[in-house]
Amino acid sequence: MRRIIFVSIIIIILLLSSYSCNSSNIKQFFKNDWEQVVNHGFGNINNLHAWSIKAYKNYIYVGTRNVIDGCQIYRSKTGDKDTWVQVNENGFGNDNKSEGARNMIKYKDLLWVITNSWDYGTQVWVTNGEISGNEKIINWKKANLNGFGAGIDIFSSRGLGIYYDKLYVGSESRDGHPLVFRYDGPTDFESINPKNWTLVKDFHEEPNHDADLFLVGDIVNFTNKYGEDYLYALLITGVTPLVRELKLNFSLKNIINTLRILFFGKSQIWRYNGINWKLIDCEIFKNTNLMGSCFQVYNSSLYIGTANWFGGEIWKTDDCINWTSVVKRGFYHPFNFWIWKLHDF
Repeated sequence: MRRIIFVSIIIIILLLSSYSCNSSNIKQFFKNDWEQVVNHGFGNINNLHAWSIKAYKNYIYVGTRNVIDGCQIYRSKTGDKDTWVQVNENGFGNDNKSEGARNMIKYKDLLWVITNSWDYGTQVWVTNGEISGNEKIINWKKANLNGFGAGIDIFSSRGLGIYYDKLYVGSESRDGHPLVFRYDGPTDFESINPKNWTLVKDFHEEPNHDADLFLVGDIVNFTNKYGEDYLYALLITGVTPLVRELKLNFSLKNIINTLRILFFGKSQIWRYNGINWKLIDCEIFKNTNLMGSCFQVYNSSLYIGTANWFGGEIWKTDDCINWTSVVKRGFYHPFNFWIWKLHDF
């Protein structure tokens, strides 16, 4: 416990000492050529996060997190001010009430959206982008059963990836199991089958799995420089189980355990060849990097963004064995704790 308190104090001192030197840079950043195109949650202050974004059929789609009204999906052809239109019912309807559109992916010429719902279970929604009977709402189909058939026991999904022409989703269960599901059903929009999902992996069953890791944070397909093609899964700590455990049992033991995980927990990277899963011995998480948040494949390299109390980092690799540092210490701004998302532009 003394170690945790000592480390916490050191981090606070470093952050406070860095503020004065960073404040001028922060002010300068907002003088750069940026234009705000959406105000106050698309006009709804309950839209706390713009949680996902994807280009699809000449539109930009953005999904929100809204725990009051339910998640909202907006789209625009240009991204300019006053061009954004909501194209789904709040939360995809009262019978579903998804709280957040966590991620999006284009697969089989359709846009797939995964959502979180504490009351119903994680959901997958798919659209062909065409207008329905309503002049603004587009066609949506529910592509899975709530919680992939487990209802509220599987409430959260985040990772999305495509491997050997199949769609994979990384999820989180209430009992702290990181899970991977694969869609094995038809991909024609009219024939989407919510029942055709297969549980590919429950990492809780692996002897090398760290029990502190609750969630599959990201999934990506990457072919390394040796021509070996794998699906990579990033296992991270989910905040929700930690908060839930503290609420259920607010004790010194749980407080210490939460601090231990937040300050010393380390992500894991696993790879899948279509048959077996294998843990990668990753040098990134042998230093001060704690969690990884996102993958991105670019120019024959795999990139990863990390969380780090001294500033998030970006690393890349072409073989998933040797890694090269691309960005250190939050672009030298320690307040940039987390490199939350990477995009190819």
